[in-house]
Amino acid sequence: MYNMKMCKICASNTLDLFRFMDLEEDLAAFLRCRVDMVTKRTMKANAGKRILSEVVEV
Repeated sequence: MYNMKMCKICASNTLDLFRFMDLEEDLAAFLRCRVDMVTKRTMKANAGKRILSEVVEV
């Protein structure tokens, strides 16, 4: 089982796909663990509620 932490990242401007992927890679390098990022609008309603209830803002 993975040691999973969920973080909410508030960006002041919209990230395009390349910036999104760069951010994911940068976070993985900084945190020294696997990072899976999703946008809020791509989460399914029932899973999204559970995921968002466990989020830690950074």
